[in-house]
Amino acid sequence: MVVILFFLSLGSLKNRNLKIVLALLVCFSFLTITAKTKSNNFKNGIDSLLSLRKTAATDEIKLDIFTDLAWMYRHVSTKIAKLYSDSTIIFADKLHKPNIKWYGLNSKAEALRLEGNLVEALSLHQQALLLAEADKLRIKVAHSCNNIGIVLREQKNHNGAIEYTEKARKIYIELNDTNGVITVCINLGNSYRNLEKYEEANTVYLEGLKLSLIKNDLLTIGKFYTNMGHGAYEQGQYAKAKELYYKSLITFERHGSLSEIAEAYANYGYMVWMDGDVKSGLTYYQKALAINRETGNNWRLKDVYSYMAELYLANKDFKNAYYYADSARKYKDIIFNEENARSLNEMQERFDSEKKQIAIDGLSKENAFKEKKNQQQKLIIVVVGLALVISIVMGVLVYKQYKEKNKAHNVIAEQKEALEEKQREIVDSINYAKRIQYTLLAHDDFLKTHLPEHFVYFHPKDIVSGDFYWATERNNKFFIAVCDSTGHGVPGAFMSLLNISFLNEAVNEKGIEEPNQIFDFVRQRLIDNINKDGQKDGFDGILLCFDRSNNTITYAAAHNNPIVIQNNHLVELPADRMPVGISESKTTFQLYKLNAQKGDTIYLYTDGYADQFGGPKGKKLKYKQLNEILTANHSHSMHTQKEMLHKNFSAWKGQLEQVDDVCVLGIKL
Repeated sequence: MVVILFFLSLGSLKNRNLKIVLALLVCFSFLTITAKTKSNNFKNGIDSLLSLRKTAATDEIKLDIFTDLAWMYRHVSTKIAKLYSDSTIIFADKLHKPNIKWYGLNSKAEALRLEGNLVEALSLHQQALLLAEADKLRIKVAHSCNNIGIVLREQKNHNGAIEYTEKARKIYIELNDTNGVITVCINLGNSYRNLEKYEEANTVYLEGLKLSLIKNDLLTIGKFYTNMGHGAYEQGQYAKAKELYYKSLITFERHGSLSEIAEAYANYGYMVWMDGDVKSGLTYYQKALAINRETGNNWRLKDVYSYMAELYLANKDFKNAYYYADSARKYKDIIFNEENARSLNEMQERFDSEKKQIAIDGLSKENAFKEKKNQQQKLIIVVVGLALVISIVMGVLVYKQYKEKNKAHNVIAEQKEALEEKQREIVDSINYAKRIQYTLLAHDDFLKTHLPEHFVYFHPKDIVSGDFYWATERNNKFFIAVCDSTGHGVPGAFMSLLNISFLNEAVNEKGIEEPNQIFDFVRQRLIDNINKDGQKDGFDGILLCFDRSNNTITYAAAHNNPIVIQNNHLVELPADRMPVGISESKTTFQLYKLNAQKGDTIYLYTDGYADQFGGPKGKKLKYKQLNEILTANHSHSMHTQKEMLHKNFSAWKGQLEQVDDVCVLGIKL
């Protein structure tokens, strides 16, 4: 009412500029008071929970409080959210409540996702999914599938994201869960939009918006306006995008979610700037920046810094443009290097710790066995000595000896069982690492979309692999790589995850589109991050680029040579004699053009197949024999070629151990 009366009083003022200034001041003050009231309500809720935690009489009450605090803090302080999530997980395990543990895993995963640590976030969401499936918690299975879809989308695996999100949608519909359907509509629409399927995206968005308006759910209404605005902007419909962004801003301010308000400020500020009002655009960005600093959202801090650098550059303020661009770079490094490197280091430390524990347990078992044996020998001597004195004492001691032997046998059996359990835990851990690695390999549906006729023969030496195959798409160009990381097993798998991360960064983040320049970029990233002490870790491999715009194929090759079969004749294409990593050669990688026609077959492979020992004399198979196998079978279907490769490899290896990871990719043009 006060605000309305104030605006009515402006009619008495004659200075138009003064009217505008005073009106803006009152509006800003009103919004500030409203936001502060909502913030105070949120703070009071947290304060109440913290007060209850101090007086909680039982572990059950503490568990409920930890669960609520973890969820409330996830958009306010990711660090605090992770601490309360860990407490939730610990107390849920202690009280045998998998249903509550699921909440702890999801809260921590959400906090990690907001920090940019997608590897660990995906791992925790997958643990939560397994927990929900094991306990037949269908609604939580749906939630976990939806969460996994969100992380996969942020990892640019949009087809995988759609697959998991559709699973969630099906369960929500079966359970008549309107809130779940609304959430899925947001995520499914985003995945379609990332694939530039705007019609499908808009259909899903409108379906979810309709349900949200019926429920008057301000948070999801704002999210639908935001995502529809993104779609309009990406299609060049800037006026419509600005209108939708403004609707989302007003809606989020009514709701009071700081994280969403920050994003809305950034989106609307950018559109205001595009309309020529640079000063107002920067003001909105400053508001977004302040909120994101408080909530610790590294992803959005990076984006806002980048946008502000762009605005200052357009305004020819080069000093501020450089400052904000450098800040964006620093936060990007935090997201893509420190967090992911920390995740990989934690996995390595876990495996090392478990292996060390097995060694300690084995040594303890051996010492206990020796000690028991010595005791038994002493007992025998005592028994024999006493037998010379009196037969009754001998009988008692013999009986005692029998009891001790039986006890020792039971102890050894228990130690053996504990050792086997440790070994099973390590194998389970490595199998779980395999699941993580396989989610980062090129998805089969994605490959089928771009390579209708192809096969991948992927046969790791151990459970996880140093070999990997990777693919992505950008600007009507399709990239496919087959690479061999340093090492195999767990160390090789760690290297493959790091190499995949750098390849994604080169193409999807840096926008590099020439295969040789992509290898140059990844090599420098490896040298900067893991080759500082002279280590020669990296990979050999081949990267193809199919340019759909001009129907050309280019490639870069590190040590490994691409193979093309044309008119029943095999041609070995050139490659650079240096790895993607530190080496004696300092030259840049060459860009090669692959002259192939329809009907030709291209093969990319690592050295594992050719280096396998076997045959009648236990010798290496070698590349010549591998190429002869490919030539002999190239006219068959892709599926048959894959089967023949596996059959020949198994027959050659026989009873010998596999020496290295194997990866062969065949493409029929």
